Amino acid sequence: MNILVISEFFQSILQSKLCMENIKIA
Repeated sequence: MNILVISEFFQSILQSKLCMENIKIA
């Protein structure tokens, strides 16, 4: 598997987690 693809996938998961945290706090 391509490292770029993995990092991109990981970043999207991290971003969605941050969004969830923001929604919880708000």
